[in-house]
Amino acid sequence: MNFNFRVKWWTNPSNKQRPQPHVIIELPFLARVHSRERISDLYVNGNSLREIERQLNIPKTTARGVLIASGIEMRTSLNHQSKNVPQPLGMRSGTIPFGFTYLNGKLVIEPSEYKVVLEIVRRHQKDESFRSIARHLNNKKVTTRLGKKWTHEIVKRVIERQQKTKRRKS
Repeated sequence: MNFNFRVKWWTNPSNKQRPQPHVIIELPFLARVHSRERISDLYVNGNSLREIERQLNIPKTTARGVLIASGIEMRTSLNHQSKNVPQPLGMRSGTIPFGFTYLNGKLVIEPSEYKVVLEIVRRHQKDESFRSIARHLNNKKVTTRLGKKWTHEIVKRVIERQQKTKRRKS
């Protein structure tokens, strides 16, 4: 296989030094065609772009560009496929709302805590402030799920959550 060599003289215009020779090596067109066929064969035989990158020591984006230019249909990645997959009905991460618990992977009402939620909602409907509701619960020695004292923010979140669930049901 013949390689073409060119010598290009380069001068830095800012410091006006003598021209420096730089050798430019041009690969023949056949070498690029061979890699196109090789990339296509590897991809069609089930290799991923990452595996082709490792085997041929070329960037993944180059392999993708060669495949697209060759007219080969790209497989969808697992990340794109997961958007259409239904989510499992199991427990989800995050904090479980006060007054609820998980049973068989579904969020259901916790009777002992839900009584407190109903009392909070009833007092709020009587135009009682969040702070006075929290003060009332703390005076009755009712604690949050984590055993902490009630604050106006926690009371507010409980009421907002109840209003959201009420809107969804209607």
